[in-house]
Amino acid sequence: MPRYSEYTLEELLELEDEWWAREDETDRRWVSEGVSLFTNLSSKDRDNIGYKEVKAYLLILQGESLKIKDRSYERAIKAFQQVGRLEPENARAHYRLGFLYFYEEE
Repeated sequence: MPRYSEYTLEELLELEDEWWAREDETDRRWVSEGVSLFTNLSSKDRDNIGYKEVKAYLLILQGESLKIKDRSYERAIKAFQQVGRLEPENARAHYRLGFLYFYEEE
């Protein structure tokens, strides 16, 4: 995966267009690349809330994949916690976290 932190905002915007052109929510690599891309976009353009919203959505997809396909509950919890920091009102993230915390206690 490229080191997006070394790219300029303009270069990241070009990569964003290419990334969207390959859209595939079922492709883990596409989702992971998107999380990294939108993390860097939001750090370079802090006023653009859309970047944080897309990152939160991708983290939800990533967390669900980690939970369901990998049964990697700790990593899934971390993904959902990141969503909670980005979007404290995100009900889907809280629901998923609640399930994982409950499951971990059993």
